[in-house]
Amino acid sequence: MSEPKMEGAVEQPLTPEEQAIFDADVKDLTEAEEKYGMKGKLAGRVKFGLDPAGMMVMRESAPLTAKLAEALGTTPEKVWPLIKELHEKGPWELADRLTAAAEPEIKAYLVMADACHESGWPGYTPAKYLEDRTRVIDELGSFTADKFEERRKHLQERIGEMELIPQNVNGKEIKVPIVSTDAALPLSTQGYKGCVVRQGEMRFAQTANIPDSLLEGAGLTPGFAEVFSPEKQGFERVSYEGRPAGARVVWVEQSQAGKPLEEMEPAVKRIAPGFLLTYANEGLAVSLVAKAVAEKE
Repeated sequence: MSEPKMEGAVEQPLTPEEQAIFDADVKDLTEAEEKYGMKGKLAGRVKFGLDPAGMMVMRESAPLTAKLAEALGTTPEKVWPLIKELHEKGPWELADRLTAAAEPEIKAYLVMADACHESGWPGYTPAKYLEDRTRVIDELGSFTADKFEERRKHLQERIGEMELIPQNVNGKEIKVPIVSTDAALPLSTQGYKGCVVRQGEMRFAQTANIPDSLLEGAGLTPGFAEVFSPEKQGFERVSYEGRPAGARVVWVEQSQAGKPLEEMEPAVKRIAPGFLLTYANEGLAVSLVAKAVAEKE
């Protein structure tokens, strides 16, 4: 398996014992993808860090998650459907339940999520994965029910710096958090149902769903689509009408409609139902999140 490397970093070779552990984890995660219909969503944990779903399916950590669930008054069989739902859809739709944290299954998920320190930065080598794996197993193994509030507070503190932008939507005030890291889960445990993430000049709008009608209401129209080109290691523009399945739709100002493909100025790229890139337009990102949240309430 080819691992991403940090420029200038020297990859630490694994001992035979460490390689055996690493290979066994890859096998467990790959087999779980087939078993639970999550193809392409678990094996990558060795590159980015274990998440709750990964913790529940690996032979070494699974008994610890079972013990954790039992301590909180539930079972792995009851926790798994919740974890799979959150793994696939994200936390925003379940923000009320995550905030209340009254259900034992929710509590078990939050404890496992606190043990998760997903990385994704270049340089997450097999040696780094094994180091993080040891920490995860230690945190799972040391849990007792009386530590739940401590673990939940620790998870919530991952939000970091946050700016709250109030928006009035049809007489209802919606406060949209703006953060600089992916803090969706910590925010959702504090009752927020969407956010805007700043990454350089880019602004990402996140919530459960941002329907096309809100984009149309903002004066936008589908302009073109983008598909990833392995040869160019980047995205290529294709026509909206002839786009293949899985292409990302890019919306443009209505004044851009009809221009040649390469001349259109993108306004919003849809990455997922509730995940949009608005490029540098922070005001648009905040407005879309606020209106989407208001529609659900």
